Amino acid sequence: MKQFGFLQGKKDPRRTHNPPRQAGRPLVIGPKKKLKPREVRDLKWRQDPRCHWCGKITRLPTPRVKGVKHIQEHDWATLDHLVSRMEATKRRAAKPGERRWVLACYECNNRRSNEEMLKTPIEELRRRAGRDPETGRRPGESLPAPQPHK
Repeated sequence: MKQFGFLQGKKDPRRTHNPPRQAGRPLVIGPKKKLKPREVRDLKWRQDPRCHWCGKITRLPTPRVKGVKHIQEHDWATLDHLVSRMEATKRRAAKPGERRWVLACYECNNRRSNEEMLKTPIEELRRRAGRDPETGRRPGESLPAPQPHK
């Protein structure tokens, strides 16, 4: 595997050292920590910074600064579902060790999301938004009152 940028000939400084086991004693590992999506993205980026879909080198987003408008860049690293979450027929529980997320550039992630939305029937989109599939209204929402002509 080709190494990128900060990994060329160096160890990752953020990696922790595991103490050696004593002979005859099993290694005890604490409970698994659930990673935040940002941590998963950063971990996948350190393993391979290329977009899963187009192969373009991505970069990590800059931290948000209060009061400064946050603009999405087309080559920022994002997490993308490997299997579409819109297709109910393909959704199922993950098997241990199964890949569910991939690293994608913002541009590919956005394009795939738009393509999925266009394929999904309007009734399904309304149902997911908590609206009536037939009328498109929220529960308890009535027709707007007619406006008098002037």
